[in-house]
Formats: sequence, C-alpha cells, structure tokens
Amino acid sequence: MKFISIVLVLLFGPHNFDSQTLMSQSEVQALWKEYAQRGDVLVSDIRPKFRRVLDSHDKARESGLEYQFIVTGNTNAFARPDGHTIITSSFLQIIDSMATVMSAAQTFNKPACLGSYIEYLAAGTRENSRLVVHKHQPKPVAMAFGYWQINPSVCGGLSEAAFRSNKKADDLRELMIYASVIYLIGHEFAHHKYHDDEFTEVTPEQRQLHIAQGLDVSREVIPSEQVIKEQRADLFAFHKMIEMDYPPLAAMPVLVFFLGLEGYSPEQSINADHPAAVVRFSDMISTTEGDSEFQELIHQHNLDQQWAQFVLFGKQLQAEQ
Repeated sequence: MKFISIVLVLLFGPHNFDSQTLMSQSEVQALWKEYAQRGDVLVSDIRPKFRRVLDSHDKARESGLEYQFIVTGNTNAFARPDGHTIITSSFLQIIDSMATVMSAAQTFNKPACLGSYIEYLAAGTRENSRLVVHKHQPKPVAMAFGYWQINPSVCGGLSEAAFRSNKKADDLRELMIYASVIYLIGHEFAHHKYHDDEFTEVTPEQRQLHIAQGLDVSREVIPSEQVIKEQRADLFAFHKMIEMDYPPLAAMPVLVFFLGLEGYSPEQSINADHPAAVVRFSDMISTTEGDSEFQELIHQHNLDQQWAQFVLFGKQLQAEQ
C-alpha cells in the first residue's frame, strides 16, 4: 500500500548547484539518480540491523524482500504484493532537505527559518500536485541550501559552507536521514508482514456494488480500514526503531513534512486512507513516552531537554484535535 500521497517536486538550488540557477531536466535526473544510489547504500546498511530485532518468522520474511529506489519526482513509498518495497529518490531528497533545515534550526538556533521552510515546501508541493493533475508544468521548489540563500531575511547567517563545517549539525542531519529510512523500512515491512499489500483499495460504494454482484470482497479494503492498517504499520516501525536504539523522534523529517503539508490539521477527508500527520506524531510521542528503555536512552544521550520540547509540541497538537 502507498505510504503517502503522490506529489511532485522539482528542484531549485539543491546541494551541488548555485541557488540562483534553475536546473535542467537532465541535471534533475542525474541528482535523483545520486539519491537512488545513496538510498541503496543506506538500505543495504540498515537491513542486517533491522533483521536483528525481528523474530525468526519475520526475519525469514524480510530476507526474501527486495528494495528498490526508483528515479522519479513522485514522493512515495509502498509495499508491493510481489515482495518489493519501493521508495522514490525524490522522497529521500525531501527527507535530506527537511533533516538539513531541522538540524540547522537546532544547531544554529534558527526556528523561524524552519517554520518558514516547512510552509514554503508544503505550499510548493501542494501547488505542483495540482499542476500535475491538470497536466501543467510544475514549478521549481528550493531545497535547504538554496532556500537559505534566497531567504536571508528569515535564514540569515545560514549557508552550505557554515553547515558542512559544523560537525554537530552535519552529524545530526545524517542521524535523522538514517532514522527516517529505518522508519520507512519498518513501516513498509509491516505491510508485508500483515499482507496489507495484497488488498485492493475500493470505495465503500464499490464494495457494496461488488457484494450485490456476489463478488468476493475479502481482499478489498475501504479507506477507513486502510487508516487502521497504516496506524498499525507506524506503531510497528516505532517499536522496531526503539529496539534498534534509534529514537522514533529522529524520523521527524518525514512527519514534520506532512504536518506542514496538511496544515497541522488532525482532520481527515472521508476518503483518506492514511492517518493525519498530527495523529501519527501523537502516536509516536505516546509510544516512546511509555517505553522505559527509550527514556533511559534519552537520558544517557543527554537529550532530556529536547525530548521534553517534543513532548510539549505533541501535547499541543493533541489539544487542538
């Protein structure tokens, strides 16, 4: 099942190009190929560690899966019935960019820049999704380093050179990228584990029609049922991250991107087949807050203050529901 809705983002000012230069399509494709290659390396490193926290049955199941990063502007990840987990290169790019801005916000005390970028990226993504649906050319959207250069009023002092020369900032970004990929692997594996990928999504009206026609609907799933499957996959991924000694909060680049995309709203449309990002965030807080081993890990790494801030943010989101 699809992990997120399909969006399309083109680049303006990515990491290896001047922020004032719009990339050609061939340059975009080359960059996406680089991200796909990087994704392959990350998955190859993560899979053996992920298997160590699986039981024997799940370990055998995971060993038989294949992972593929496909080169595309669609931001998506999903499990296929044939045992493949698909992640798009642009999804890894979005994770990279979000992790960069989030790391910079903490390391260089630039929370306003983070908030501004979340709104900018969400607005650009929504607009490009609309344009693609109507068969129009999508507009360029800046990634982290490019955004800093074209928005000095809110991100003044931030630059690629300053970021890369700060080991704490760069290490934090790499941790969040790595943890986000663990989260994706765990989430999509849960769909394989529970055979969610073998169901066909239909509307309630379609199911009723099929029942009236005497058809087998045992392998059909309606959106409200799919939401439950997605919540189960999230919680499975969060638990496995804890067992691997990676705090689920390190996967924030994924969830914060969708928080912004959904306008921080807990509301879901009638046909929504995924929990709202606000609900996913709250679930993550609840899961990790009640885990004594995770709390001890937070203390050992002197992250108590950061954890308290994230919990406060989660509770504020819950209060708005």
